[in-house]
Amino acid sequence: MNKKDLTQAISRRSGLTPAQAHGAIEAAIDLIQAALLRGEGIYIRGLGTWIPTPRPASTRPDNLSSRPDRLIPCPASIRVRYRLPISLRRLLRTSNPNPHIPRHK
Repeated sequence: MNKKDLTQAISRRSGLTPAQAHGAIEAAIDLIQAALLRGEGIYIRGLGTWIPTPRPASTRPDNLSSRPDRLIPCPASIRVRYRLPISLRRLLRTSNPNPHIPRHK
């Protein structure tokens, strides 16, 4: 599902016009991005948790060139971890809508 599909589905289910649904989705994305940039975690019941964690500056070997002894500086950044809620994890474990994707036990 992409943003266009989501917009159409929300429009059909909620009675909003497609433009209103698109505006609501854009507003939600903007708010989520702003919260993550401020370092705030986000919890949406039934969907999951986004947890921003600071990543300190470091260096790593340059494995892509012919000089692996050379170190490349990596600037400090924010990494965002995502955790599925237990209820969704259980649901995904028990249902298998696509037979080509193996279920994990």
